[in-house]
Amino acid sequence: MRFAAGSVRGYVFSVWHLVAWLRRKGVELTHANLCSNVHDALLDFAIGPGDSCLSFLPLSHIFERMAGGYALFAFGATINYAESIEKLIDNFSEVHPT
Repeated sequence: MRFAAGSVRGYVFSVWHLVAWLRRKGVELTHANLCSNVHDALLDFAIGPGDSCLSFLPLSHIFERMAGGYALFAFGATINYAESIEKLIDNFSEVHPT
């Protein structure tokens, strides 16, 4: 995977969470961070256009965005979203993820 010079330098996400004592903690992720993770996923997993997945994490979750979104887009795989945790088993039988 090759990127144009300067295309991955800016921040793409600020990830925040509320800790138990109500102080926010966060990290800023750059395009380069996400591109590096997607690139490494392309090297480590044998997923392609004929594959299908079933995602159940919320899209606001950074792992879901990277692994369940950007990486699968790069692989050309089909992404299906579960209706809910309660319907996850039913959705597995409908989608038949690979």
